[in-house]
Amino acid sequence: VIVTSPDGKPEGILTKRDILRRITYLKDESTPVSSVMTSPLRTIRDNDYLYRGIATMNRNGLRHLPVIDHDGLLCGILHLKDTLSKSINRVVELIESLTHEETREGLKKVKEAEVEFVEALFEEHVPTPEILKLLTQINLTPAQDYGFILEDYPDTQHMAVDSYFMELALRMSIMLDEVGIPECKGYVMAVNPQWRKTLTQWKTQINYWLEHPSQATLRYADIFFDFRNVTGDSTLSNSLRHYITGAVSNQHVFLREMHLSQKEHGVALGLFGRLSTAHKNVLDGRIDLKYNGLLPLVESVRLMALKHGTEETATLLRMSSLNKTGFIDEVELEALRSAFNHLTFLILRQQRQDFEMGIEARASVSSQSLTNMEKNILIESLRSVSD
Repeated sequence: VIVTSPDGKPEGILTKRDILRRITYLKDESTPVSSVMTSPLRTIRDNDYLYRGIATMNRNGLRHLPVIDHDGLLCGILHLKDTLSKSINRVVELIESLTHEETREGLKKVKEAEVEFVEALFEEHVPTPEILKLLTQINLTPAQDYGFILEDYPDTQHMAVDSYFMELALRMSIMLDEVGIPECKGYVMAVNPQWRKTLTQWKTQINYWLEHPSQATLRYADIFFDFRNVTGDSTLSNSLRHYITGAVSNQHVFLREMHLSQKEHGVALGLFGRLSTAHKNVLDGRIDLKYNGLLPLVESVRLMALKHGTEETATLLRMSSLNKTGFIDEVELEALRSAFNHLTFLILRQQRQDFEMGIEARASVSSQSLTNMEKNILIESLRSVSD
């Protein structure tokens, strides 16, 4: 039994073990549940991944794990017996390696285990869409793109508050670099004051970007509009997401300028719809599927989502939301979804091969390495993106 507060947030759990250990010998039947329940309570978010739930239960000796939504309200419960029955043999063995404690050494071990984990997914023939869902958290070639959303505070406290979070950002960047996540070349990190603001300051910044579209502001907005909450009070990130969704959809000039700025990101198709290497970011005749395939698709879907007030940030979820609200039909949805899956699969496979060869992981693929079927699907995928 999950015990919740009046507003629906879980506060404790009452299990069979609690009953046997604590309740059986109680004589006073009026004893409140709060005095015998297990608390504080470990939980998992409803949009988190199953392997994290399994690891949390295994590491802490739990048989049940409450599930909460983005507002912190109880929406379900995971049972260890059920989750293990749906897991994959070798992947389960690797779960522990992906969920070390959140220390410098723990994060370093997680980073080292990612390639092996992806390898296991391929060998276990996990469906490509399921592998792709993990790419938001298992990124073989990440960089430090992050910022802080702070609660509003009095101006008189600025020096004290800002110096604290500046120091926090510096320590975070150093630690992340040490575990294998290098600093962002574009300086999109909270050590840069531009990416360290209060909620009100962020709203002011967004208004400026929307009212003054330029190459620089469009680039900043392009990065920022895909943010997602990683840790901390989700109330702040949810509030900012709601604000962005409402503000951008009515900014027609800004959306038009964003569309024009993305037109140069064409797909890798030449005359007569054949694969072409005559594009930017091409080396030794290889096709950069990130720049000339995935990027145009992600940008197009993001633009549609912003225009139509969709709050989702993941590309596949944005597609589904646009379909549900009638802005793209079932045929378009399937074409775009298939294109995203195939492009990301080819990129991930290439990165996996590069890691095995001990060279820098890339998103550029030689057409000679593709089977005829893969080439045909790639051409159709790029046509769907171009259309």
